[in-house]
Amino acid sequence: MRLQTLSEARWIFVILVLLAVVAWFVSGWLSLLFMVLFFCTVAFFRDPNRRVPPDPLVIVAAADGTVTDIRPWAAMFNDLAWLQFLHMWVGAFMLVGLVVSGVYAAGTLRGRTDRHHRLGFTDLDDRLHVYERRIE
Repeated sequence: MRLQTLSEARWIFVILVLLAVVAWFVSGWLSLLFMVLFFCTVAFFRDPNRRVPPDPLVIVAAADGTVTDIRPWAAMFNDLAWLQFLHMWVGAFMLVGLVVSGVYAAGTLRGRTDRHHRLGFTDLDDRLHVYERRIE
């Protein structure tokens, strides 16, 4: 195994080892989780020695195998492309909803209880009751 690829990931290894050491003081199980992540990262960045053909026009696959065909458009627009688009739309919808509700929650926590801020938590229904809890 070549050490060049492992040296490129050295900061990831250092962070995982530091997290494992710090987590040891909290819980042995949490430290074990970071050590498992460390070994999975080492396995991910491994780079075994491969025989590279001398032809300069040859593409060597990152995995053990032979590249037979490269068609990026066929990979991008295959029969299941609609699932990829649906996944992205649902993710974007959830992110925007989280950001908008966070803005209205921050306004509500600062004491803004007007109709505009109440509507931020409803589906345009004005029957929302705002409950206030005072911490003394």
